[in-house]
Amino acid sequence: MNGYIAWPKDMDDTFAWYTVPKTAWLYQHLVTRACFKDSMFRSVRIPKGSLATSLNRLALETGLTEHEVRTAISNLVESGDITKKAVGHMTVVSITNYDRYLANEVRQTRLNSRTSSAPEAQHMNKENKDLNNIKNINTILDAWRDAGLAEKDTLKNKDLCEGLLRLLEDYGENSVLRAVANVAASDFLRGQPWFGLWWFVKPDNFQKVLNGKYANRDAKPEVPTQAEKPHEMTWEESEAFRKKVMGD
Repeated sequence: MNGYIAWPKDMDDTFAWYTVPKTAWLYQHLVTRACFKDSMFRSVRIPKGSLATSLNRLALETGLTEHEVRTAISNLVESGDITKKAVGHMTVVSITNYDRYLANEVRQTRLNSRTSSAPEAQHMNKENKDLNNIKNINTILDAWRDAGLAEKDTLKNKDLCEGLLRLLEDYGENSVLRAVANVAASDFLRGQPWFGLWWFVKPDNFQKVLNGKYANRDAKPEVPTQAEKPHEMTWEESEAFRKKVMGD
């Protein structure tokens, strides 16, 4: 994660678990891994000073056992140093008074970099742009509307949002836009009363649309290249995607 963490000199007096090594180590790890700004992960908002994680992941990252992690989390919750909330299959952990660990000069450096043309600022802007490309589904919805397709669904539908995000992650924006174009060119799909975004985002249905299954008989369906077909993500690819979303 970009930036720096500033550890106060009075931690030995203000942090109740300073002399409890495993709890202190886990707390340091949580503070270090927390997002320094509001972020999104799989359509879940991760507030500044928080991180999406799990018992197993924390154990792998810190070298502690799951029992030791569970005990340390319990200690930190009890003392009010953190809060935690279950969201689906993950847990969002939030650091209380997170701003205490961000030095003023570090925050000022980030502010200045927004208007700077330095290579470092350009790199940060690229990362932010990549993150927006992953989480922003408005491009797909705009294409859907521009194609003249009826929009009966709503972004308030959590399952629909997650489905669109999953398609963007698995296939990429270009492939999803091509599938929308295939729908627009399909007299069959456009004529079905049951057809809608809710049907389109289902993986099996999307794959058929992308492969041109519902194309008009006199039309040539666009078939994705091998490189664009979905594949089972490796551990390295999964970890890289998680870091990009979390801002690591």
